[in-house]
Amino acid sequence: MKRQLRLALVYGSTRAGRFCDVVARWAAAEIGRHDGFVLDVIDPAVPDERPGASIADRIDRADAIVIVTPEYNHSYPAPLKALIYELGEERNAMPVAFVCYGG
Repeated sequence: MKRQLRLALVYGSTRAGRFCDVVARWAAAEIGRHDGFVLDVIDPAVPDERPGASIADRIDRADAIVIVTPEYNHSYPAPLKALIYELGEERNAMPVAFVCYGG
């Protein structure tokens, strides 16, 4: 049996009324079309109800990260910057892909 890669799809926006929901659903659907992936959707704006399931722990279980983020002022949103800094350097070598929209 072929090993499935674990992907963490991380929302980069936490704003109310955000378009990120639309783009993240599209990205998740595209990823879901391939049976080689197990997807964990991480939305920092929605509290996780699972005990002991911090965002850092969930990302640690992933083989790679897909970040869905808008462009704000030729950069990315402050909540995503804070999350990246919070995760720390130990994840610097983890593969990351970006789905960016806006601008």
